Amino acid sequence: SVDAFLQAKLGSDDAEVAEAAQAALTRVSEQEGEEEEEEEDPLFPIDAQGHATVPEGETELPACAFMDCTSLISITLPASLISIGHSAFDGCTSLVLTGLPDGITSIGDGAFMGCPSLALTSLPEDLTSISHQAFEGCASLALTSLPDGLTSIGHQAFRGCASLALTSLPDDLTSISHQAFDGCASLALTSLPDGLTSIGDHAFSYCTSLALTSLPDGLTSIDNYAFNRCASLALTSLPDGLTSISDQAFGSCASLALTSLPDGLTSIGDRAFEGCTSLALTSLPEGITSIGDQAFRDCDSLALTSLPESLTSIGADAFEGCGPLALTSLGWVPILGGSPS
Repeated sequence: SVDAFLQAKLGSDDAEVAEAAQAALTRVSEQEGEEEEEEEDPLFPIDAQGHATVPEGETELPACAFMDCTSLISITLPASLISIGHSAFDGCTSLVLTGLPDGITSIGDGAFMGCPSLALTSLPEDLTSISHQAFEGCASLALTSLPDGLTSIGHQAFRGCASLALTSLPDDLTSISHQAFDGCASLALTSLPDGLTSIGDHAFSYCTSLALTSLPDGLTSIDNYAFNRCASLALTSLPDGLTSISDQAFGSCASLALTSLPDGLTSIGDRAFEGCTSLALTSLPEGITSIGDQAFRDCDSLALTSLPESLTSIGADAFEGCGPLALTSLGWVPILGGSPS
């Protein structure tokens, strides 16, 4: 073994060899110590049955209180609790919690991140925001609704929550941060709140059950990968105020059957509609100045007959795989990626 080899070298007549062997043995020992499983250090004791109790009267559960306590299976939280600190239950892989005290108004960043057994059926009604990564990776989380007063959802808040089965979002919600619902395959929303003004990067990527038919009128931009690979997305129109569609925003949305785009649209990003095989546009708005690389690649239902005079650039392979487009007018723009057909 490596240890035996180094031990043998300790007896070498060459002082430098012996010294180097001792240093190497020290490093190996330190690395092995680091690899050993760290002992759990819960703020409140966990009994032999995997249960812990936070005493009545406590109002705040501190940050990292039970972080990486894989032996924690159940916990009693006091009715007096109003906040859960960041990473309080991060990595509690065995925790099977089904409810939270009604008085909780704040849940910190990553509070329940990596808790695949978490089985909450509802969240406290007084919650107004859900922090970053609060429930990331909680694969068993099967919430069907969120508190009515919720106004914001942080980045990666529900990322990878494969059982999350929300059918609607609170009316007062104004923003959804990046990757908020990324990979929530059971998410079955049919509409979004009217007051929503921004949807972050990857917000709904891989939400394969998402069956939206419309988007809020107040949206002016759709960020990168926002609805990428949402195979059930069935939008029939986009908001009139939309001015840009970012890279891969609707990539591989095979059910997307738009027949027109908003008149105010000025740019379409790289691969924005790539693989949207049901996209049946017959024209593009006058006013569009740029179409990104592979923007409409493999959109084999695309039926454009002309391109806007306002176009100044068309990216490489923008219309690759679209079959023989019957374009009769290209405006004056050069086709940078080759033939549009």
